[in-house]
Amino acid sequence: MDRHQYSHIKFYHTQDRESISPRSKYILQIFFEQPYQSHQSKMQYAFTTAILFALSCNIAYSIPLAAREDPETVDTAQGNWVADTSLVSNFLSIAETLSGNKLANQAQAALNAENDELTWKAALDSVFVFVDNPDPTVQVANGVLVDQGTFMIVVNGLQDLATNGAGYTTDQVVAKVQAINQDRCNLVLPAIDQYFIAASNFLNNGTPLTAVRATNCP
Repeated sequence: MDRHQYSHIKFYHTQDRESISPRSKYILQIFFEQPYQSHQSKMQYAFTTAILFALSCNIAYSIPLAAREDPETVDTAQGNWVADTSLVSNFLSIAETLSGNKLANQAQAALNAENDELTWKAALDSVFVFVDNPDPTVQVANGVLVDQGTFMIVVNGLQDLATNGAGYTTDQVVAKVQAINQDRCNLVLPAIDQYFIAASNFLNNGTPLTAVRATNCP
């Protein structure tokens, strides 16, 4: 089990599970209380799907109020989220030059980073979305990422390259990367930027961070 999966599991098991809505608790139990499967690709896909579904069910309410109001939590979340977007963008910037196992391995690393972003999204959701007075701009951004399924499109694309990329031709890789970038550059990253604007306003620390773009964004 890798680092990003462990962080989510730790998050789930250390929260007050009675404060989670019944629907969210059911979804998390399906994922976290089933036997661990050895097939990494299938496990990661189920993992990401379960977390996104749970986030859409207001799981961030389970984060204690003190943690939600902590500026250090917000600052750490935004900084780590930027770092993850950088890793994914760096891969997408060079993916078209890669092939074989090197492509598949780097796609897996990018996929891990993409999934890790959910940790930081949940932390910021607990401050700006799943609260009594949510930030309307971040609410819209959350809808783009989760309800519209744009984040999952990126996950699916990276998963495909990690699983099947070793056998793809250069033209196939180019097409796959272009499809990911079309969604990620135009919808996902601008939505993430809205989280960072809200974080900057919350921290009152000047210019907000921005999600890192791939050099081949359309």
